[in-house]
Amino acid sequence: MNKSQIDLTDKIGKEAVRLDWEEAFGGKSYGNTHLYRVNKIAKHLQEKEGGNLFIILVGAWVHDVSLATGSDYDSERVSIETKKFLDKFNLSENDKTVIVESVAGHEIEDGEKSLEAKIVHDADAVDKCGSLGIVRHIWKTTNMLKNRVLESDKDLSEIENHIKTRQAHLMTITANNLVKDLNAQGNKFFDDRDKARMMMKEISRLAWSGMNADKIVKKLKETKDSEWVENLAGQLKCKYLK
Repeated sequence: MNKSQIDLTDKIGKEAVRLDWEEAFGGKSYGNTHLYRVNKIAKHLQEKEGGNLFIILVGAWVHDVSLATGSDYDSERVSIETKKFLDKFNLSENDKTVIVESVAGHEIEDGEKSLEAKIVHDADAVDKCGSLGIVRHIWKTTNMLKNRVLESDKDLSEIENHIKTRQAHLMTITANNLVKDLNAQGNKFFDDRDKARMMMKEISRLAWSGMNADKIVKKLKETKDSEWVENLAGQLKCKYLK
């Protein structure tokens, strides 16, 4: 990337983080590092898979912009909100169009996607794999999809189904290789259903109280002694990228 693109990416990233921290989920996610991790993952995937680095990194920063005004599950709505956001910056119309296309379906796997869109999708999905992905989806389900503390067997099954669906639909070879060990360890969470349901309820209670996912991980590390929790801490630092 040239200096102009680097500077513009930095400006866009700062505003995307502000939205994510201050406006999405009513400010409950303030201080979380999801967008920073997605950018690290996206850069790693681009180094291995190719693609336009500028488009990929901007896409990684802005993929959750629509959360500031609601959900990110409707690709048409994501496109509209992302376009509005990008209109504030000095981007060419072509770059805006390509960036919007790269983030529109980051929560869905259907349809043809450019390499850049596949990488943005996978960067987000990798951060929802393993132990951390379970904590993050419990948090999102609590604060957006259900708007309550999760505690039932049905809640647990819905969390498991979503997580395993996303794990099964990664689009790049690099991403699929990255998550093999993460998922093997993380999915042990569901082996003991009673224990998993109690842990889900505890995580959900913390999420509902206003604690972001990063702080929940740190809280669990202080109070729980298990390999699953140790894996959480490693994922926060993207130690699996190599």
